[in-house]
Amino acid sequence: MKVIRGESPFHSGTPQNPCRDSGEILIDTLSFTIPIADVHTTYPKNGAGYDQSPLESIWTFLRQVLPFSLGEQADKGRNNFQHSRPFNDNHGFVAWGGNDSVPMPDGTIRTVPARFQVYISGEGCTQVQDWGRVADKLALFENLRITRLDIAYDDHEGSRTVDDAKQLYVDGAFTTSGRPPNSTYIDDMGSGNGCTLNVGNRANGKFLRVYEKGKQLGDALSRWVRWEIEFKSKHREIPLDALREPAAYLAGSYPALNWISAAREVIRTVREKAQVTVLHLVQCARTAYGKLLGLLHDKGGFSPNEIFNSLGVSGGVPARLNWAKSFDREELELCLT
Repeated sequence: MKVIRGESPFHSGTPQNPCRDSGEILIDTLSFTIPIADVHTTYPKNGAGYDQSPLESIWTFLRQVLPFSLGEQADKGRNNFQHSRPFNDNHGFVAWGGNDSVPMPDGTIRTVPARFQVYISGEGCTQVQDWGRVADKLALFENLRITRLDIAYDDHEGSRTVDDAKQLYVDGAFTTSGRPPNSTYIDDMGSGNGCTLNVGNRANGKFLRVYEKGKQLGDALSRWVRWEIEFKSKHREIPLDALREPAAYLAGSYPALNWISAAREVIRTVREKAQVTVLHLVQCARTAYGKLLGLLHDKGGFSPNEIFNSLGVSGGVPARLNWAKSFDREELELCLT
């Protein structure tokens, strides 16, 4: 199968093409942050035995993870970081500094642990041969946060077209949580530049593009279609397993993509996780205390308020349910039905 512009298939120590249909899965962009102190503690000394600077510690770590080199010249700051250095050959960059002070709504400044960011571009991702190994290295850092991950399915034969994706949207196959996501369709009007269907909203952290990749690259006769999901960390935690099993997470992003992999994983938002947790706790309470409460009410004659007060129930929200503070009655009713 011919691959254009050096686009590489997915590798993680598993057989190539883990998806159900013919095609290739690839990770196209990766961005993550780690507290500088965590890396500096792990790699504190240089070869001469002297304490390393933060950048030296970062680069000592990155050399074990990434197959490309750091550029010589420093760039200006990026993404609210004061400093950055590019990787060679347009493979991305590392940025650090100036992100340890967070302005608060009341005008005060909150000090947080300084982090650094690593951004690996699409070109850089093609150089990574084993994403499973990358995930294992990153797993050493408890406070690591993946801030962006793009996963793509390349259909070089065009067996599923942009028009097919458009029809799936019309049929409701992209609908989750009862509501269809936003969508836009870009028609090339026969120019040969390629059509695109966008599903979702970048600002919300999940955005799908289905587009004619080959035509975008200048081949008007190409049948190459790319299905590409962009995850961002807004209100969601992107797991390292998405690097190990990208096909499952691409397939789990929308019901319309379930043909990509028999295994499907869903990256839920923090709010969705809170709803699941509330439901779980309600079910546990029913199992553990339902009969006790019934005994107190039916046999003891205690009113619900007397039972409530006798148990010393206080206000507040458990730390793992902070999002539930903003739940309305309708959302909580769903957990009680």
